[in-house]
Amino acid sequence: MNLHILLVLLFIPPVLALASPQTAETHDEPAQDTTIIPAPRPSPDSLGFSRGIDQSFFTHFPGRGIEAALAAGPGIAVSRTGLLLMRGEYESAITLTIEGAVVNDRITGGIALPITAEAIEHVDVSADGPVSRPGGAGSGLVELRYRTGGRERWGGSLLVETDRYTGMDNRSLGGYSYGYSDWTGTIGGPVPGTGNALSVFVALQNTFYRDPTVSLRSGYSFTGANAIVTEPVVTPAHASARPDTLNIAFPEGNAPGGQYNNWNLTGSSLLDLGTMQIRIAGSYGTSRAQEAADLINVFNQSRLPIEIAGSGFLRAGLRHTVSRSIRYDVGVSFRRSTSVSEDPRLLDNLFSYGDPSANAALGYTMSVVGNQSIRWPAYSLWEMFSVNQPGTQVAMFQKRAESAYGTHGSVTIDVGAHELSAGGEYSGSSLRTFGPVDAFPWWSMRNSIPDPATLERLLVGGQLFAGYGYNVFGGEINDNALRNGGMLYLGPRRPVSWGGYVQDAFPLLGMAVSAGLRYDRIDGDVTEVADPANLQFTPEGLPYASQFVRTGVNTQFSPRISVAIPSADMVIIHADFGRYLQQALIDADWRDPARVTQYELGCSGRFKEIGEFDITGFYREVTNPVGLVYSPGYTSAFIGYGREGDQSSVGGFEFVCNIFRTSGFSARLNYTFSDYALPSLEPLAYSIGTGGIIATPRFSYVYEQDAAHRGHVLMDYMFGDGGAGSILDGLDLNVLASFQSGNSVRTPAVAGLSYGDPRFRTPGEPGTTLRGPWIFQLDGRVDRTIPIGTFSLDLYVYAINLLGRENAVSVFPRTGDPGNDGWLQTDAGRMAAAGNGPQFVAFYDAVVNGKNSGNWGPPRQIRFGARLDL
Repeated sequence: MNLHILLVLLFIPPVLALASPQTAETHDEPAQDTTIIPAPRPSPDSLGFSRGIDQSFFTHFPGRGIEAALAAGPGIAVSRTGLLLMRGEYESAITLTIEGAVVNDRITGGIALPITAEAIEHVDVSADGPVSRPGGAGSGLVELRYRTGGRERWGGSLLVETDRYTGMDNRSLGGYSYGYSDWTGTIGGPVPGTGNALSVFVALQNTFYRDPTVSLRSGYSFTGANAIVTEPVVTPAHASARPDTLNIAFPEGNAPGGQYNNWNLTGSSLLDLGTMQIRIAGSYGTSRAQEAADLINVFNQSRLPIEIAGSGFLRAGLRHTVSRSIRYDVGVSFRRSTSVSEDPRLLDNLFSYGDPSANAALGYTMSVVGNQSIRWPAYSLWEMFSVNQPGTQVAMFQKRAESAYGTHGSVTIDVGAHELSAGGEYSGSSLRTFGPVDAFPWWSMRNSIPDPATLERLLVGGQLFAGYGYNVFGGEINDNALRNGGMLYLGPRRPVSWGGYVQDAFPLLGMAVSAGLRYDRIDGDVTEVADPANLQFTPEGLPYASQFVRTGVNTQFSPRISVAIPSADMVIIHADFGRYLQQALIDADWRDPARVTQYELGCSGRFKEIGEFDITGFYREVTNPVGLVYSPGYTSAFIGYGREGDQSSVGGFEFVCNIFRTSGFSARLNYTFSDYALPSLEPLAYSIGTGGIIATPRFSYVYEQDAAHRGHVLMDYMFGDGGAGSILDGLDLNVLASFQSGNSVRTPAVAGLSYGDPRFRTPGEPGTTLRGPWIFQLDGRVDRTIPIGTFSLDLYVYAINLLGRENAVSVFPRTGDPGNDGWLQTDAGRMAAAGNGPQFVAFYDAVVNGKNSGNWGPPRQIRFGARLDL
């Protein structure tokens, strides 16, 4: 990082501390204020900077969901695929906990469970802190706690909101409906007969989208006299190859064919026995999603893949205050998640995939050559674009399952001025994946090979099956399976991690100090070939089991220290240092864990009764970094790795200012500046989205996390003073203004490559880096609360991207333009245009460029809702 930036970070906090006119003695927010304020500093549990939101935040926020709420805070962003980014690190570097239990997904690193906003009591976000945090958290820690039913009476709520103020593909109020609706109900209270010692809470949510892409699009029509004549092709209608004429049209507003439907049940119970509290919380969710159609499946929407997912979570915890100086916490948790991707008609009947009779029974014909079925060839347009024939089977049956369990505990003892604590946690998982490489040969092989053992060997030995924890027929296995010295199957992967810490919080020379040491051990349970270049096979075509070795164990001792120094007028200067061991992704690919070293220096203060601020400078260095990137023109995101031993770094500062509510007005401002040094990426291991390409350093790609400037201004104004007869009483206006500088676009290191995609046929100047344009977005919400007896009715409307601004989140590397890839201006493009004519040019521009480039942010969305509270 530049020297002058480091000097600024070092000198700004003391200057602010000396200049601040505060006289208040605490950081507590005035009782009448409803703005979300950072947690007090210092606190017994953490001296690091903490940002939190509670249930009241969601009631007026112009957005929906935990990700949108978190993204309005400093240092955090949400990627275009919905994953969290924090201080330049991908979501896998953020440890996420619910009720103290880690709930990171083993593939994406994100939240493995659906979360209902109305079920949240509090969310705390911290980017540094003492050793008592869970393992990982190399980039930050997000801790969620569910609500508990009231101790005095029963209460509940019903929320309904939708964007269906207009029909699909019908533009109105400057936007479109995406078929969105949300129904959420809650109820909670004391259990009769327990003396109010036992309380329960339940929330049920249903979220639905008709078009889950929610994307900015341009419509086009090549029909009638402008229909497209294909290259010669064989179809069910004509056995000899000849051209067909296609009428291709896409609507402007919505992507056709997709949908998303999710149900989520959340519950908690608390037994309060005074010095002992027993808490049980959990959730269960299920979803069904279908991909929207793109050009290749515009005539094949009935065969679009569907994904069915389910998740369950249960955590039980005990907190016991033994005496005024001794207390302890223990907890256990279990989580299971499953997902299945399949053809919407063939479902889980594995050997019906590629079966002509099974497809014919559903009204689809298949081409059969000899005793093998094959897909009908796709229509080819100018030998550049492909369109599947109607009824083409495009989905393969795939499934995965993860079972995770964990336990954690801690004990705290107050000895004089010292608060001593020690604790640890243990977590393990069982991961299974199943997926035929190509299901079409399976049907013919099953018909020609009646012996199951022989069929099994040929399917596995012929490399027609990929996965672990399942056999080739989809049944679960619990260990590696060998046959005649060969590795037939790999058993489930069972990664295990555990860690422990000791910590002391104490005053020293007028300072509050928290210091400790943490130990982490990560066992990824990785089975790999010792020498891939000399892989040997048995006569049956199986790799010899003796060639496999088990790897993936990493350990680290991590010292951490936090210091808070009260200065004049109760301005607090704080400094933090810590090391972290962040587990790499397990299922997608194994790399040595990221090893993080982080420094912080900052100060917090208060402007009398007007507001408060925090400014924090930080510097982070990461060995073995993990990155989140995507290719320009695609909506898919990819997890990328630096070479083992590579380093990345980020330095900068975060500024937060909260203005307490005065005369109805409150506000929160935050700004983050970051200076990044990120490595080039190795071939990327896993596609999060649906694009299906695997990006490498030879592709152009965009870093999601390296915007230098990010900021938000959240303003709220409540009308009326609560007096009877005030016509504006209960009216609330909330505005969120967001801005961000552009992400970097890296061009390929090698020029002149052809990948079959016109966007990459002749890359621009190799090895260069471009910046996308700045992004500005304004969201707004208006709601009116009406008291109705013992009920309260809140009617509201909010808009995401209120101004309908067309924000470019990426640009094409050849041109630096989000809507023009520049290929038609190259020699190859001009030659293709001259040979294929103006219809080709118009079609290319419509499909590849403009608003269909995939380089644009969210469109305007308007949602109406009502919430009834008891």
